[in-house]
Amino acid sequence: MRVFRVKAMEDALASGRRLAELQQPVIVIDTSARPAEQAASLARAMHARYLPLPQADPQKLVSAVSALQGQERERRAS
Repeated sequence: MRVFRVKAMEDALASGRRLAELQQPVIVIDTSARPAEQAASLARAMHARYLPLPQADPQKLVSAVSALQGQERERRAS
């Protein structure tokens, strides 16, 4: 089973690097009970914002994404 997880992570990182080439803003939202290094690694490969949100509910997700969108707008304006 572990071999499949390693291969899945390798595939996810490769896809993340391809996505990074598009230079689009991306957010990786980690909703696991404890923030996972795999999700953070994927975010780095994607050049994405990593947002651990272990007790996510719809309102928290909307608030977090809206805040990050505002930051992205400010970054592009400067």
